Amino acid sequence: MFLCQYKGHGSHGGFMLNVRKKSLPLSFFVCLLFAVIAGNGISPFAAGPGSAVKAYRKLLPDGPVCYQYLMVNNSPHDVVAMRVGYDYYRGIAELHVLPEGWDFYAGLPRAACASPPGWQCALITQEESGLHFMEWRAGSARSALPPGKGVSGFSIILPQADEKYLTGHFDLILGDSTDVSGTIGTGNNGCDGGHSGP
Repeated sequence: MFLCQYKGHGSHGGFMLNVRKKSLPLSFFVCLLFAVIAGNGISPFAAGPGSAVKAYRKLLPDGPVCYQYLMVNNSPHDVVAMRVGYDYYRGIAELHVLPEGWDFYAGLPRAACASPPGWQCALITQEESGLHFMEWRAGSARSALPPGKGVSGFSIILPQADEKYLTGHFDLILGDSTDVSGTIGTGNNGCDGGHSGP
């Protein structure tokens, strides 16, 4: 008998192997491969079964660039926060270009960042690297994204393009304090750059 199980521990996960016979089926080697990959910081379940963030880019008049995001939750728990431009497994921010009008003390101007109703937008800097990531967080449990649902309306305006907003990593923080992470997917629709929500 053979058992391979993925277990979440807070915001981290791990694999448990339990071999009960000397003869090892092919499934053992598949599971071992998953364990090795996870040990290297790449989880084969990183994007979950269909959980994803998709990005769209649109050039605005006079040069600014708008990036808009669609979040899909196919995990078994609510999504309470979404990070864009954050590599969860390496613990590093990826974004270079700061949003239009951002100031360390004043934060993000209302016109630079849009959120669906009940969500708030923030820019998080990473000390010493000079890089940052964007975070959208549900203001209450009622605003969290439930399993099997998707939501759009997340957008950010930059003075110039930064490919990492389009092709970097995302991290979804779930209601049970675990994370679903992966690479941002790209789409071909634009965004209007307008603000929605608080």
